[in-house]
Order: sequence, then C-alpha cells, then structure tokens
Amino acid sequence: MITIHTLSCMNEKGHPVDSFIGYKVPKLEKSNDSLVRNGLQYLYVIPSSSSSSTSRSWTFGQRSLNDSRSILGATLKSILKNENNKHYNLIFYNDQKPSTRTRSSSTGAHAKGILAMYGKTGFWLLHSIPQFPIVSDESYEYPKRSLNNGQSFICITISIDDRQTMENVAKHLSMMRPNIYSINLTKNFLRKYPIYEEFVDKKRHKSNRRPNQLIQTISSANHLSFTIFSKNHKFNHDIYADLIAQHYQDDFFAQSWRNGAGEVLPSDCTYGYKIFNVNSIKIRDSIQWPYREDHAKWTISVDHKRRPIVCLVDLNRMRSQFSRGGGAICLESSANLWNVFKSSIYDIESCPANKVRFPSLDWLSSLPQRAWRKIDDVKQKCGLKKSKKKEK
Repeated sequence: MITIHTLSCMNEKGHPVDSFIGYKVPKLEKSNDSLVRNGLQYLYVIPSSSSSSTSRSWTFGQRSLNDSRSILGATLKSILKNENNKHYNLIFYNDQKPSTRTRSSSTGAHAKGILAMYGKTGFWLLHSIPQFPIVSDESYEYPKRSLNNGQSFICITISIDDRQTMENVAKHLSMMRPNIYSINLTKNFLRKYPIYEEFVDKKRHKSNRRPNQLIQTISSANHLSFTIFSKNHKFNHDIYADLIAQHYQDDFFAQSWRNGAGEVLPSDCTYGYKIFNVNSIKIRDSIQWPYREDHAKWTISVDHKRRPIVCLVDLNRMRSQFSRGGGAICLESSANLWNVFKSSIYDIESCPANKVRFPSLDWLSSLPQRAWRKIDDVKQKCGLKKSKKKEK
C-alpha cells in the first residue's frame, strides 16, 4: 500500500521545504564539538522567494549527518529501500558510485545527484559526496569514506506538472552525461515526459550540431527561480571562468577540490572576469579549515551590490575537468544567501599567489571620493578590479 503521497526536500522536523543548501564541515579532530570531531556536523540555509526572509547565517544541524532525521536523511529515507520504490521515478547518478572506488569515464560527467519524482512533486538533489547514497541499504546512512572532507549539497522541490523545469532538467542531464547507477521511471512518467527515455535506453541523441553547453532556467515548486549551467566534454574549458563568469559578466570567488593529479588552476586574472580561489573557510571563531580538506564546490559573485549570485557546482577548478561533463545550479536574487557564503570566506588566493585576508578591503567603500584614485593602486596590487566610481 502506498502511504507517501508526494516527494520533496525535507527539513530536520520532517516537514516539506521548497529548497535547502547544505555544507558538511570537514572532520576536525581537535574540535570540542563531537559532531565536528567525527565529521558529522553540517550547516544549512533555507532560501526564500523573499530575499529578506532568507537567513543571514548558517544554521547548525541539530542531528548527526548519519541520522535519518538529518536534513539529508529526512529527504532521502523515503526513497531508499522502500516497498513503494517501484512507483517512484528515480535517477541516481554519481561519478564515484557506491560500493566501489572506480570512477566513471574520463569524459563522462563529474557529477553527483538524485532526481526523485512521485505524485505532484519531487526533488532534485545536487551534491559532492562520493559513493552516496547506497540505494539498497535498509536505511539511510552517510558513507564513512566521505567523513573526512567538507561537502556541499542543494535540494530543490519541483512540481511534476512544471513542463519547462522537468524538460530542462532532462536536457541538463543529457548534456553532461552522468554516471547513472540506479534508475526507475514508470510508464506513466515516460508517457508524460518521453525526453527521459534516453536514460532508460542508455541511448543518447547524437548530432554534429549539438551544442557543448547549455544555460537554462528552472523553478522550484514555490516559484523560486534558478539558472542551471551544463557542459559536456567537448566544451573543454573551466566551467567557473568560461561559462558561469562569462554569462554573468562578473568576478567570482570559487571553492572546489584542488588536490591530487589533474593540474590545479590558480586564481585567474589574466583575461575577462576574475576567479579567486578560496583558500580557507571560517564558521564562527572555533571552526576553521583549509581548502585541502574541503571537497565542496561552490562559487559566489565578488560584488553582491551588482548581483548577489550563489552557485553550487559539480566540477573542480582543475585542468583535467575541462574534458568532463558537469554543471551548476545558481540562485541570483538573495543578498542574504550571498552573505552566508561570503562571510564564510576567511582567506583567498589572489592574483598572483599573494593572500588577501577578509574583511581587509571592506573599508574601501566608506572612504571619501578623493581617495579612490589611490585605492585603485591598492586594488591593482591585490589583483582586484579598479573602482568604477567616477570623480565628481
């Protein structure tokens, strides 16, 4: 008997929410907090269609990330090892699928996520967690192998009757070619959305005229608008500098995994719009970690006054990722959400490899007009753009 009438993103109280963005804290063994010490602490924020209603700071999860009542556990437990699974429309993808350390092909998507639909709504979860989730488990469990590093995730509740959103998500997946390790799509769903048939048949439409990147919009069930970026291996460029920054015509701070082989990309001020790598994160006074312990992938605009952009991303800033598919989900209208991420940046890698500690340049905006010419010299040395303010 089917007891669940719909699927959606869930909060820690087990109540449906329109969306959430989460950040897993790395395992910090010297922390006084047991959850942080064991790598099971997470932070989250719930965006609102009203920017002023979005929290200005991270909310600390009250449950262990391994708890089925955590924000991830509450969202996923109904679709894992459930007698109703055959009635759900589910796509699980991960370039590092559960129960194996092997990776997907060198040209397939470096992407991890879940699309789950049933009844009137469902959810799309983009995350950075390797080998997650295990579909056949009796219950929700966070993978032990992913405890050490920081991770990021975003969940969006979607209306199954929103044809544009449903079809744009399908186009996104088709473009980036994810490693699908579990799928179930009902006949009724495929009749309504035949665009998803390619994922069941594993036959991708081939065309010489097919683009190598897509930029689309989708909406949450409560009409919060997101921009989604998709690229395949033929795009062969950095998604941060050459797709996201070029689209928004803005400079960005970027956090991603920059360890191991693959040629790490430094902060880039050589042409176009600048990308500054995040070197360390600080949450409150007691929780701080370097980028080497952070597998999360996100980017935000440098100047929120022009446009407060926050993106959760699949790919890392490494040259080896040029030839991988992947994407990003961006939210463009919440200054409060932007501030949540910006206030977490403790240190960046400037251009060239000098370090700028925040909020060392925040005082610039409060200085009188006559000082701006000298300030431009300071900004240039730090690798930042000159001010666009005009002298009176």
